[in-house]
Amino acid sequence: ELLRIFPYQLQNAWNRLIFSGLGQAPLLVRSRDEMERRVADEMGAIGYLDRPPSRSDVRVVRIRP
Repeated sequence: ELLRIFPYQLQNAWNRLIFSGLGQAPLLVRSRDEMERRVADEMGAIGYLDRPPSRSDVRVVRIRP
C-alpha cells in the first residue's frame, strides 16, 4: 500500500534487478525475532516489522504516506 503498486509489479522490479545482475533479492526470514536479530547484526540492514522492535539495538525509521 505504501508503495502504491501491486505485489506483482514489485516482484517484476526485483526480477529485472536480479536477472540483470544489478541487484540481489531481499532475504526472507521465518520470524519476527530472526528479523530483529539480522537487522541488529548486519550494519546497514533494513527490515520491516508490524510493531516496534523488542531489542534496544534496532532503530526505527518511520515511513509516512
